[in-house]
Amino acid sequence: MRVVSPPKLLGVAIVFFGVCSTCLAAAKNYASILALRVLIGAGQAFVQVGSLYLSIWYKRNEVATRAGETIPPILKEKVWKAMTADCGLIAYGVDKNLRHTGTFLSWQWLFITEGVSTIAVGAFLFFSLPPFPEQLVEKASWIFNPEEIRIAVQRTIEANNHPNARIVRRQLWAGLRDPKAYFTSMIHGAFVLGISSISNFLPTFILVFGFGRRLYPGAILNVVWININHGGYTKRSTAWAMAQVTGNSYGIIGTQVYRHPPRFLVGHGTLLGSLALAMGAVVANYLWMRNENRKKEEVAMWWRDQGQENPDKERTFEELLDYHPDFKYFL
Repeated sequence: MRVVSPPKLLGVAIVFFGVCSTCLAAAKNYASILALRVLIGAGQAFVQVGSLYLSIWYKRNEVATRAGETIPPILKEKVWKAMTADCGLIAYGVDKNLRHTGTFLSWQWLFITEGVSTIAVGAFLFFSLPPFPEQLVEKASWIFNPEEIRIAVQRTIEANNHPNARIVRRQLWAGLRDPKAYFTSMIHGAFVLGISSISNFLPTFILVFGFGRRLYPGAILNVVWININHGGYTKRSTAWAMAQVTGNSYGIIGTQVYRHPPRFLVGHGTLLGSLALAMGAVVANYLWMRNENRKKEEVAMWWRDQGQENPDKERTFEELLDYHPDFKYFL
């Protein structure tokens, strides 16, 4: 995002994703399907920067609610039901109305319909999504007036972001050495394992056990935990990338372990073990961050007792990352 700007990166990635999905309608053999699926994955990988984008625009105590609540609560249930039914409704409509249209079969029309829609969304984001707040100062914006731009820049600074931050190799290594990054990667992997495997047995759960179709709040909160508890743009990006690598690796496992119906003992056992480890990682991450907050309070108290100001307070968050004396971890 820092190299090409958020609207270009997300817009092009989503358009690329849609083009490759549309091309699946023309796939004739396993090799072409596999190649297109790899390309789709490449496009999807760049879309994951969206969570980092949120952490630039919102304060640290706002990111969780912005990630989890994007519409008024009174409308949430109805809109959610419409969204979860969307794929099925599209598939039904395509099969009913386009089955004998032209030379394409129903499944081909499904890829074309959803792929073209995705391309349209990507094109819209390319031209309408705002860049980083500080970049709005340098170029005219048809979305924000000058006062709104000033507020946006002030808010991103209050969120411990440094305007015009760049990729810093030192921060990358700092991210790889940070225990929090490994705790949250393990947590993220467990959630992705569950999400990637749930489609195998969700129909059984819904029809037989009467469970409802509720989405995945833990996964959202862990993503937020990552993005608000790492100071420095590159360090935060590194921690998120580590979680993505772990999550997608777990996702491969999730597609393979549910092969023994009807009890799915291997799949459930694998998922249970992974979630148990994730719960341990949640506790470890919480305790580690609480201890670090306590250490910072002790240092701050020592400086107050000396009647002096900690000189590190004058340095930026890009320099000291989340080790800055004013950076407190959100538990």
